[in-house]
Amino acid sequence: MNYSNNSNRSSGNPENVLKAIEIIFSLMGLIGILTSIFNAIIFWNLRQKDQIYKFYLFSSLADSFYMLMISSYVLFSCGNSCENLNAKELYRHVYMIAIDDYLSSCLAIYTILIELFITSQRYSMFTANSVLQSQRPNIVMLLTCAFSLVYYTPVLFLKKIVYLGNNEYNTEYTKFGLSEAGRVIPIVLSTIRLFIASILLLVINIFTLVKFQKYLNKKKLFRFIDLTSKSQTREAKAKINKEHKTRKHVTQMVIFVAFTYSTGTIPYALYYGLSELFKSTNFLVDNVLSVIGRMGLRLMVIFKIVIFYNYNK
Repeated sequence: MNYSNNSNRSSGNPENVLKAIEIIFSLMGLIGILTSIFNAIIFWNLRQKDQIYKFYLFSSLADSFYMLMISSYVLFSCGNSCENLNAKELYRHVYMIAIDDYLSSCLAIYTILIELFITSQRYSMFTANSVLQSQRPNIVMLLTCAFSLVYYTPVLFLKKIVYLGNNEYNTEYTKFGLSEAGRVIPIVLSTIRLFIASILLLVINIFTLVKFQKYLNKKKLFRFIDLTSKSQTREAKAKINKEHKTRKHVTQMVIFVAFTYSTGTIPYALYYGLSELFKSTNFLVDNVLSVIGRMGLRLMVIFKIVIFYNYNK
Protein backbone atom coordinates (compact mmCIF):
# COMPACT_ATOMS: atom_id res chain seq x y z
CA MET A 1 0.00 0.00 0.00
CA ASN A 2 2.89 2.33 0.65
CA TYR A 3 3.64 3.30 -2.93
CA SER A 4 7.13 4.54 -2.10
CA ASN A 5 8.45 1.01 -1.54
CA ASN A 6 6.38 -1.78 -2.97
CA SER A 7 7.14 -1.33 -6.66
CA ASN A 8 10.25 -3.52 -6.67
CA ARG A 9 8.89 -6.48 -4.70
CA SER A 10 8.07 -8.38 -7.85
CA SER A 11 9.82 -6.37 -10.53
CA GLY A 12 12.18 -9.20 -11.47
CA ASN A 13 15.40 -7.20 -11.13
CA PRO A 14 18.68 -9.13 -10.58
CA GLU A 15 19.68 -9.25 -6.91
CA ASN A 16 22.71 -6.98 -7.26
CA VAL A 17 20.69 -4.28 -9.06
CA LEU A 18 17.88 -4.54 -6.52
CA LYS A 19 20.34 -4.33 -3.65
CA ALA A 20 22.09 -1.26 -5.11
CA ILE A 21 18.81 0.54 -5.76
CA GLU A 22 17.45 -0.17 -2.28
CA ILE A 23 20.70 0.98 -0.66
CA ILE A 24 20.64 4.22 -2.67
CA PHE A 25 17.01 4.82 -1.69
CA SER A 26 17.86 4.07 1.94
CA LEU A 27 20.71 6.60 1.91
CA MET A 28 18.39 9.19 0.36
CA GLY A 29 15.95 8.43 3.15
CA LEU A 30 18.64 9.07 5.76
CA ILE A 31 19.46 12.40 4.11
CA GLY A 32 15.74 13.20 4.15
CA ILE A 33 15.61 12.48 7.90
CA LEU A 34 18.45 14.93 8.58
CA THR A 35 17.03 17.69 6.37
CA SER A 36 13.55 17.27 7.85
CA ILE A 37 14.90 17.53 11.41
CA PHE A 38 16.80 20.68 10.41
CA ASN A 39 13.58 22.10 8.92
CA ALA A 40 11.74 21.31 12.14
CA ILE A 41 14.36 23.24 14.13
CA ILE A 42 13.92 26.24 11.82
CA PHE A 43 10.15 26.29 12.25
CA TRP A 44 10.34 25.66 15.99
CA ASN A 45 12.22 28.96 16.28
CA LEU A 46 9.77 30.74 13.94
CA ARG A 47 6.52 29.20 15.20
CA GLN A 48 5.41 32.37 17.05
CA LYS A 49 5.85 34.70 14.07
CA ASP A 50 3.23 33.19 11.77
CA GLN A 51 0.86 30.25 12.27
CA ILE A 52 1.96 28.86 8.91
CA TYR A 53 5.29 27.98 10.52
CA LYS A 54 3.45 25.73 13.00
CA PHE A 55 1.98 23.80 10.09
CA TYR A 56 5.42 23.39 8.55
CA LEU A 57 6.80 22.31 11.92
CA PHE A 58 4.32 19.42 12.08
CA SER A 59 4.89 18.66 8.42
CA SER A 60 8.68 18.49 8.88
CA LEU A 61 8.34 16.15 11.86
CA ALA A 62 6.01 13.92 9.84
CA ASP A 63 8.51 13.94 6.95
CA SER A 64 11.32 12.82 9.26
CA PHE A 65 9.30 9.86 10.57
CA TYR A 66 8.13 9.00 7.05
CA MET A 67 11.69 8.96 5.69
CA LEU A 68 12.80 6.85 8.66
CA MET A 69 10.15 4.25 7.89
CA ILE A 70 10.86 3.96 4.17
CA SER A 71 14.65 4.05 4.60
CA SER A 72 14.48 1.05 6.96
CA TYR A 73 12.85 -0.94 4.13
CA VAL A 74 16.33 -1.86 2.89
CA LEU A 75 16.70 -4.19 5.88
CA PHE A 76 14.12 -6.47 4.30
CA SER A 77 14.73 -5.98 0.58
CA CYS A 78 18.50 -6.04 0.00
CA GLY A 79 18.30 -9.29 -1.95
CA ASN A 80 18.45 -13.01 -1.14
CA SER A 81 20.72 -12.46 1.86
CA CYS A 82 18.05 -10.39 3.64
CA GLU A 83 15.35 -12.78 2.51
CA ASN A 84 17.20 -15.76 4.00
CA LEU A 85 17.98 -13.89 7.20
CA ASN A 86 14.56 -12.56 8.18
CA ALA A 87 11.95 -14.01 5.80
CA LYS A 88 10.20 -15.98 8.58
CA GLU A 89 10.84 -13.56 11.45
CA LEU A 90 7.84 -11.98 13.20
CA TYR A 91 9.31 -8.46 13.19
CA ARG A 92 9.58 -8.53 9.38
CA HIS A 93 5.88 -9.23 8.92
CA VAL A 94 4.87 -6.73 11.60
CA TYR A 95 6.97 -4.10 9.84
CA MET A 96 5.48 -4.88 6.42
CA ILE A 97 1.87 -4.64 7.58
CA ALA A 98 1.90 -2.11 10.42
CA ILE A 99 4.67 0.24 9.28
CA ASP A 100 5.34 -0.16 5.55
CA ASP A 101 1.73 -0.65 4.47
CA TYR A 102 -0.18 1.33 7.11
CA LEU A 103 1.76 3.94 9.15
CA SER A 104 3.96 5.20 6.32
CA SER A 105 0.87 5.62 4.14
CA CYS A 106 -0.88 7.51 6.97
CA LEU A 107 2.10 9.86 7.30
CA ALA A 108 2.18 10.41 3.54
CA ILE A 109 -1.48 11.43 3.31
CA TYR A 110 -1.04 13.49 6.50
CA THR A 111 1.72 15.65 5.00
CA ILE A 112 -0.19 15.97 1.73
CA LEU A 113 -3.30 17.22 3.56
CA ILE A 114 -1.22 19.69 5.57
CA GLU A 115 0.29 21.06 2.37
CA LEU A 116 -3.17 21.25 0.80
CA PHE A 117 -4.49 23.21 3.80
CA ILE A 118 -1.51 25.60 3.79
CA THR A 119 -1.90 26.34 0.07
CA SER A 120 -5.69 26.75 0.39
CA GLN A 121 -5.19 29.04 3.37
CA ARG A 122 -2.75 31.17 1.41
CA TYR A 123 -5.20 31.37 -1.49
CA SER A 124 -8.02 32.44 0.83
CA MET A 125 -5.82 35.25 2.16
CA PHE A 126 -5.85 36.89 -1.27
CA THR A 127 -9.60 36.38 -1.69
CA ALA A 128 -10.50 38.08 1.63
CA ASN A 129 -11.93 34.81 2.98
CA SER A 130 -11.10 34.57 6.69
CA VAL A 131 -12.54 31.08 7.34
CA LEU A 132 -9.27 29.19 6.88
CA GLN A 133 -7.21 32.03 8.35
CA SER A 134 -8.99 31.77 11.68
CA GLN A 135 -8.44 28.04 12.18
CA ARG A 136 -6.16 27.08 15.07
CA PRO A 137 -3.14 25.04 13.88
CA ASN A 138 -3.28 22.56 16.77
CA ILE A 139 -6.92 21.71 16.05
CA VAL A 140 -6.27 21.38 12.31
CA MET A 141 -3.27 19.10 12.96
CA LEU A 142 -5.26 16.91 15.36
CA LEU A 143 -8.19 16.51 12.97
CA THR A 144 -5.87 15.86 10.02
CA CYS A 145 -3.96 13.23 12.00
CA ALA A 146 -7.19 11.48 13.06
CA PHE A 147 -8.51 11.49 9.48
CA SER A 148 -5.21 10.09 8.14
CA LEU A 149 -5.23 7.20 10.62
CA VAL A 150 -8.85 6.34 9.80
CA TYR A 151 -8.37 6.80 6.04
CA TYR A 152 -6.01 3.84 5.73
CA THR A 153 -7.67 1.59 8.31
CA PRO A 154 -8.83 -0.92 5.63
CA VAL A 155 -5.17 -1.70 4.89
CA LEU A 156 -4.83 -3.36 8.32
CA PHE A 157 -7.44 -5.97 7.35
CA LEU A 158 -5.97 -7.02 4.00
CA LYS A 159 -3.33 -9.38 5.43
CA LYS A 160 -2.70 -11.41 8.55
CA ILE A 161 0.35 -12.96 10.20
CA VAL A 162 0.25 -16.75 10.44
CA TYR A 163 2.37 -18.79 12.86
CA LEU A 164 4.08 -21.69 11.06
CA GLY A 165 5.75 -23.28 14.09
CA ASN A 166 9.40 -23.30 15.19
CA ASN A 167 9.24 -19.52 15.73
CA GLU A 168 8.55 -18.94 12.04
CA TYR A 169 5.85 -16.68 10.63
CA ASN A 170 4.35 -15.83 7.28
CA THR A 171 1.91 -13.28 5.87
CA GLU A 172 -1.30 -14.33 4.13
CA TYR A 173 -4.20 -12.44 2.63
CA THR A 174 -7.37 -12.45 4.70
CA LYS A 175 -10.77 -13.24 3.20
CA PHE A 176 -11.34 -9.51 2.94
CA GLY A 177 -7.99 -9.08 1.21
CA LEU A 178 -8.89 -11.75 -1.37
CA SER A 179 -12.35 -10.30 -1.99
CA GLU A 180 -13.20 -7.83 -4.74
CA ALA A 181 -13.63 -5.06 -2.16
CA GLY A 182 -10.22 -5.86 -0.69
CA ARG A 183 -8.66 -5.49 -4.14
CA VAL A 184 -10.49 -2.32 -5.14
CA ILE A 185 -10.37 -0.29 -1.89
CA PRO A 186 -6.54 0.04 -1.71
CA ILE A 187 -6.48 1.14 -5.35
CA VAL A 188 -9.16 3.76 -4.68
CA LEU A 189 -7.38 5.06 -1.56
CA SER A 190 -4.04 5.38 -3.34
CA THR A 191 -5.63 6.95 -6.43
CA ILE A 192 -7.32 9.61 -4.29
CA ARG A 193 -4.05 10.27 -2.48
CA LEU A 194 -2.14 10.64 -5.75
CA PHE A 195 -4.87 12.88 -7.20
CA ILE A 196 -4.71 15.21 -4.18
CA ALA A 197 -0.91 15.42 -4.30
CA SER A 198 -0.33 15.70 -8.05
CA ILE A 199 -3.50 17.32 -9.45
CA LEU A 200 -5.62 19.09 -6.81
CA LEU A 201 -2.64 20.66 -5.04
CA LEU A 202 -1.20 21.79 -8.38
CA VAL A 203 -4.49 23.43 -9.44
CA ILE A 204 -4.94 25.31 -6.15
CA ASN A 205 -1.31 26.38 -6.28
CA ILE A 206 -1.76 27.81 -9.79
CA PHE A 207 -4.79 29.80 -8.60
CA THR A 208 -2.74 31.02 -5.62
CA LEU A 209 0.06 32.08 -7.94
CA VAL A 210 -2.38 34.07 -10.11
CA LYS A 211 -3.89 35.80 -7.07
CA PHE A 212 -0.44 36.47 -5.69
CA GLN A 213 0.68 38.12 -8.92
CA LYS A 214 -2.38 40.39 -8.85
CA TYR A 215 -1.56 41.24 -5.24
CA LEU A 216 2.01 42.22 -6.22
CA ASN A 217 0.77 44.40 -9.08
CA LYS A 218 -1.65 46.16 -6.77
CA LYS A 219 1.10 46.75 -4.20
CA LYS A 220 3.32 48.29 -6.88
CA LEU A 221 0.53 50.73 -7.71
CA PHE A 222 0.00 51.63 -4.04
CA ARG A 223 3.73 52.09 -3.55
CA PHE A 224 3.83 54.56 -6.45
CA ILE A 225 0.95 56.51 -4.90
CA ASP A 226 2.68 56.51 -1.50
CA LEU A 227 5.81 58.04 -3.03
CA THR A 228 3.78 61.13 -3.97
CA SER A 229 1.98 61.26 -0.62
CA LYS A 230 3.19 63.08 2.49
CA SER A 231 0.46 61.71 4.78
CA GLN A 232 2.51 58.77 6.09
CA THR A 233 5.56 58.99 8.28
CA ARG A 234 8.80 57.30 7.29
CA GLU A 235 8.35 54.78 10.14
CA ALA A 236 4.82 53.86 9.00
CA LYS A 237 5.98 53.34 5.41
CA ALA A 238 8.89 51.20 6.61
CA LYS A 239 6.52 49.03 8.65
CA ILE A 240 4.14 48.56 5.72
CA ASN A 241 7.03 47.67 3.40
CA LYS A 242 8.37 45.14 5.91
CA GLU A 243 4.96 43.48 6.26
CA HIS A 244 4.61 43.37 2.49
CA LYS A 245 8.06 41.82 2.09
CA THR A 246 7.33 39.19 4.75
CA ARG A 247 4.01 38.25 3.17
CA LYS A 248 5.68 38.07 -0.23
CA HIS A 249 8.46 35.75 1.01
CA VAL A 250 6.11 33.44 2.91
CA THR A 251 3.72 33.18 -0.05
CA GLN A 252 6.59 32.44 -2.45
CA MET A 253 7.77 29.73 -0.06
CA VAL A 254 4.30 28.14 0.06
CA ILE A 255 4.01 28.19 -3.73
CA PHE A 256 7.44 26.63 -4.30
CA VAL A 257 6.86 23.90 -1.71
CA ALA A 258 3.47 23.04 -3.23
CA PHE A 259 4.97 22.85 -6.73
CA THR A 260 7.71 20.61 -5.34
CA TYR A 261 5.06 18.28 -3.91
CA SER A 262 3.19 18.10 -7.19
CA THR A 263 6.23 17.58 -9.42
CA GLY A 264 7.72 15.06 -6.97
CA THR A 265 4.52 13.01 -6.94
CA ILE A 266 3.59 13.08 -10.65
CA PRO A 267 6.20 10.49 -11.82
CA TYR A 268 4.99 7.90 -9.33
CA ALA A 269 1.38 8.78 -10.09
CA LEU A 270 2.11 7.95 -13.74
CA TYR A 271 3.76 4.67 -12.75
CA TYR A 272 0.89 3.67 -10.46
CA GLY A 273 -1.77 4.54 -13.02
CA LEU A 274 -0.03 2.70 -15.87
CA SER A 275 0.73 -0.39 -13.76
CA GLU A 276 -2.90 -0.62 -12.66
CA LEU A 277 -4.09 -0.01 -16.21
CA PHE A 278 -1.98 -2.65 -17.98
CA LYS A 279 -1.96 -5.26 -15.15
CA SER A 280 1.13 -6.85 -16.67
CA THR A 281 4.91 -6.71 -16.38
CA ASN A 282 6.46 -3.92 -18.41
CA PHE A 283 10.16 -3.08 -18.15
CA LEU A 284 9.72 0.63 -18.85
CA VAL A 285 6.90 0.99 -16.32
CA ASP A 286 8.06 -1.41 -13.59
CA ASN A 287 11.82 -0.83 -13.70
CA VAL A 288 12.33 2.68 -15.07
CA LEU A 289 9.29 4.79 -14.25
CA SER A 290 8.93 3.22 -10.79
CA VAL A 291 12.56 4.04 -9.91
CA ILE A 292 12.12 7.63 -11.14
CA GLY A 293 8.91 7.89 -9.13
CA ARG A 294 10.41 6.54 -5.92
CA MET A 295 13.42 8.81 -6.32
CA GLY A 296 11.12 11.79 -6.90
CA LEU A 297 9.26 11.13 -3.65
CA ARG A 298 12.52 11.19 -1.70
CA LEU A 299 14.00 14.20 -3.50
CA MET A 300 10.74 16.04 -2.84
CA VAL A 301 11.37 15.83 0.91
CA ILE A 302 15.11 16.51 0.66
CA PHE A 303 14.70 19.58 -1.58
CA LYS A 304 12.42 21.31 0.94
CA ILE A 305 15.41 22.43 2.98
CA VAL A 306 16.64 24.55 0.05
CA ILE A 307 13.31 26.38 -0.16
CA PHE A 308 12.86 26.77 3.58
CA TYR A 309 16.38 28.02 4.16
CA ASN A 310 16.27 30.43 1.22
CA TYR A 311 13.14 32.17 2.50
CA ASN A 312 13.89 32.04 6.23
CA LYS A 313 17.65 32.54 6.49
